Amino acid sequence: MSDGIAILVDIVGSRGLADRQAAQGRVEAVFARIHELRPFREPARATTGDELQAVSGDLAHALWASGLARLRLHDDPGVRLGLGAGEFARVDTRDGSVPDGSAWWNARAAIDRAHELGQRRSTGFVRCWYVGPHPEGTTSYLLLRDDAVARMTDEERTLAAGRLEGRSQEQLAEEAGVTQSAVSQRLARSGGRALDLADRESRA
Repeated sequence: MSDGIAILVDIVGSRGLADRQAAQGRVEAVFARIHELRPFREPARATTGDELQAVSGDLAHALWASGLARLRLHDDPGVRLGLGAGEFARVDTRDGSVPDGSAWWNARAAIDRAHELGQRRSTGFVRCWYVGPHPEGTTSYLLLRDDAVARMTDEERTLAAGRLEGRSQEQLAEEAGVTQSAVSQRLARSGGRALDLADRESRA
């Protein structure tokens, strides 16, 4: 077995979607793009229902990948993510390989907790959770991040995602047809700048 961060992803309210197949395709495309930018240890793969599974090599990558997914898939469709630290492996069966190890069990517990919190009025913004060693700082960060993402406008989420993808403020300004100063102000106001700085610090 190897150590890493298992990631489980499901679509929020998938049963009520008019086109579940299109929604699944959108989620898979976003995670394929994330893998192109900074590869997962194991890229996202679709499993039963509308769930995806991936593995990050470390927590910094898992936080970046889940944050970018939250920004790109806020409600088109929305996704829920469980991050689980620990050991992971795949066991071969007659029907193919299945995940095994504490990372997967923790990821399942994390996504269940995210679902539970997301059903409450006071924490309905929660979409991501972490289970593993030393969770306090990580779960606190995820709560603040989910709250910030939920409060952003679509434009602010697009700008924040662009920064996490590595594009400069000048590039984002050109794409949006606004000034670099306007991009800077919107990133600062929305919390997008803080998300970018947090990612940089976690990788430093």
